[in-house]
Amino acid sequence: MELVKEHINKEILLRRATSLIRYGELLPVNTEVIKELSLGEGFTPLIRCRNLGIHLGIKELYVKYEGLNPTGTFIDRGSVIGISIPFSLRMPKVITAGLGDLVVSASTYAVRAGIKPIAVVPQDLDVNKLNQIKVLGSAVKLVTDYEEALRKGIELSRRLGYSLIINTSPFMLDGFKTEGYEIIEQLGYKAPRKLFVPVGDGANIVMIYRGMKEFLELGLIDELSTKMIAVQHSPKSLPVPIGRERRSLVAKYVREIAIKRPLMHYAVTKVLRESGGTAVLVNDEDLINAMKLLAKYEGIIVDPLGASGLAGLVKALSEGLVSSDDEVVVLITASPIKHPLFLSDLTKAFSRIEETPLLSETKLAILEVIMSKGALHPYGIWRVLKESMGIDIKPTTVYQHIRDLEEQGLVVRERTDVSGGNIKIIYRLTGKGVKVLKSIYG
Repeated sequence: MELVKEHINKEILLRRATSLIRYGELLPVNTEVIKELSLGEGFTPLIRCRNLGIHLGIKELYVKYEGLNPTGTFIDRGSVIGISIPFSLRMPKVITAGLGDLVVSASTYAVRAGIKPIAVVPQDLDVNKLNQIKVLGSAVKLVTDYEEALRKGIELSRRLGYSLIINTSPFMLDGFKTEGYEIIEQLGYKAPRKLFVPVGDGANIVMIYRGMKEFLELGLIDELSTKMIAVQHSPKSLPVPIGRERRSLVAKYVREIAIKRPLMHYAVTKVLRESGGTAVLVNDEDLINAMKLLAKYEGIIVDPLGASGLAGLVKALSEGLVSSDDEVVVLITASPIKHPLFLSDLTKAFSRIEETPLLSETKLAILEVIMSKGALHPYGIWRVLKESMGIDIKPTTVYQHIRDLEEQGLVVRERTDVSGGNIKIIYRLTGKGVKVLKSIYG
């Protein structure tokens, strides 16, 4: 890194092109090769979201719009570098394995390099992404699931001797670092206080943090106090309504961030611990609400995957993990061009899910208990939470949540007579409380 310091400083970077070759000394391949294969990836805009920031109570809120890369995903940064290796070695074919965004991106750059792509993907891959892979002329091999795609890709690579391109391929990883470089430059050579990153295999969040650390080592920033926040999707991240079943509305759109065990699980955990960050789970309603917020307040239309970073921020706000003074950057990692019909698919969900107060999962569970069981005393609510929903908290905590919900106008207290002439305080939902629950559970 000491040698690199001689070639990279603020003045030198200011004179360079706004593309990945700007960071040539920090990348593992010749910049001339990147120039030859480039489709214009990188240096995506960092957009100040003033309107949305005011709505959420955050003074400085930005989105890094990675959906504006050539194939609509941040993965293009890795693909242009990852494909540089088989291109330089004059390989006739390359194998790429995984889910849709990765395979579309890698296949695109393989074709750009004059290399025939062999794509190994799950048989239930979204048809829009499968068609994109086919139109690129890829030889497609369908397998049972994501894990099998990775195993088969590795097997074919070893047997045929062709390069394997997956999200965690070494040279792919170096491309993802450039997001960290750009964010720091675009903020005026400082790192944000909080950075929300949707996580699949974990490569992106790990390498963005590494990129920011490299800028710190180069002396381009004075400190790095960014808390990295990983965002993943779980359709059951909210309590399941009593007596009902939940079916994911958006699962097919967000498979990339619903991987049960990321390939870089341990590296992600290390980044979260080192940065003092955390991970949040978002559900269908969180994603759809985030889509509406971006469109309504900033005019940015995204699909559920693109909205996942903002959904994570809204969830973190409800849990007290973000303050109004934090400088926050949210990654939009995908583009709606991947799913041209997603708006019509989600029309009903959009029509019923309205903006709701920022509520923790426990508060939502309390509202659900009152809706299901009728007006109850806080102790009765505590028993249902513990015995029927598996939420083990102290009774005093339930009382505090009830007071908060009362202040928000979602519940109201009533006095009722009990045996012996004693008075008991119970709580029922207000009309507003019922509306909030209906907006979430339909």
